[in-house]
Amino acid sequence: MVFLHKLRFFYLLQDRYADSESLPTKDEEQSYFLTGFEESNEKTVLKFTRKFDTCDTRDRKIKVLRVFSFLFRSVRIF
Repeated sequence: MVFLHKLRFFYLLQDRYADSESLPTKDEEQSYFLTGFEESNEKTVLKFTRKFDTCDTRDRKIKVLRVFSFLFRSVRIF
């Protein structure tokens, strides 16, 4: 998980993990890359990338689900 902590004059971003219902622990391997940041109307949006499998035991693998779409067209049968 990417953890956003607002300090007095700036934000601190960290890769963290949770094993219990407490403050998530800082992950030694920071495996995300911040690609964008936007704050408006009291809403903060972070855009980041991460590998599907980081090989970090504390990270969960992101599973890819295949989505199939079919194009139907009418066919005339004589």
